Amino acid sequence: KYARIDVSNASAATTFTVESSLDTVGRLKMTWTDSTGVTHLAYSDITFTAVASGAGVVSISGRVNFADAGLIIDYGDKKITLGSAAGTIRTANNLTRADFKIGANTYVEDVLSCGVGDMSSTGLNRDMASGEKFTIDIATANAANETLEALDYAIEAVTSQRSTLGVMQNRLDYAVSSLSATEENLTAAESRIRDVDMADQMVSYTKDSILNQAAMAMLAQANQQPQQILSLLQ
Repeated sequence: KYARIDVSNASAATTFTVESSLDTVGRLKMTWTDSTGVTHLAYSDITFTAVASGAGVVSISGRVNFADAGLIIDYGDKKITLGSAAGTIRTANNLTRADFKIGANTYVEDVLSCGVGDMSSTGLNRDMASGEKFTIDIATANAANETLEALDYAIEAVTSQRSTLGVMQNRLDYAVSSLSATEENLTAAESRIRDVDMADQMVSYTKDSILNQAAMAMLAQANQQPQQILSLLQ
């Protein structure tokens, strides 16, 4: 009942459809359409078994990660049954997410997406199935248990979000350190290349200067020989 959805890494204003059927290996399927109209397909990171063969009924629980869609659904320890009707999830228009370029290449791995989910009391305290907010009720034992369970999930959501942000911060710190080292290495390499070119030019200049001076000295000596012979004749 108290399922939690993490859409911090998902695209804003996007409708995700969780299909009720499984693929050939038992993964849960999800489809969504991006802003350009292209439809994508994502699969769960864990596999399931249909409750009724051929009936398209799937019973799931636990944490389901759709990494390609940037969506995580935590069903907790309660079984959720998806029947013939598929479930849909729509992210808000103002969903906060930032994409950081952490590498020099165009690979997907060089882009780090970091987002913050809805950590408000409304976002943390909501039934995924009905969309209704829970109320703090301790009038009966069952109501108190449900209230405590809802609070536990809210605390877990905040803790998970803080953990995710910590991981992102560590990755960004590593990326900054790596890029700084790369910049230093490239600068050193460029300096070595320029120094090698300068040394080569200096060697060429020195060689030409020595040859020019030697030629001038030989020419001067050649001009002095006739004068010496004339002086002897005199």
